[in-house]
Amino acid sequence: MKAQRIDGQTPGGKRTRLADVLPLSTPFSVQIFPVYGCNLACAYCIHSVPTEQRGFVAGKVMLDYALYQKCIDGLMEFPHPLKMLRFAGTGEPLLHPRIADMVAYAAERGAADTIDIVTNGLA
Repeated sequence: MKAQRIDGQTPGGKRTRLADVLPLSTPFSVQIFPVYGCNLACAYCIHSVPTEQRGFVAGKVMLDYALYQKCIDGLMEFPHPLKMLRFAGTGEPLLHPRIADMVAYAAERGAADTIDIVTNGLA
């Protein structure tokens, strides 16, 4: 038996035509990479490769907090907040000593509707 909608709506409900909203006046989402470094060495990740073969991600490279503030201040020049600000990257965001300050800075300024962190949960 195949399920069918009988109310005349598309599965996603009422949709906005993409052509009506592009180009966007504000980016939908931005990803910040606060640290290139990790506390794990998962087999599928660059951090499992020997240090001498990793290039610029060989050490724990931290995003400078002043540069981070400049990035967030720049995002505030858009007419609307981002839908999402995500802390992720090639590494573990929670290893950055100022990650709480970073989240607070973006939240206090209303930079995004949602702020999330992609983490391994072990930092």
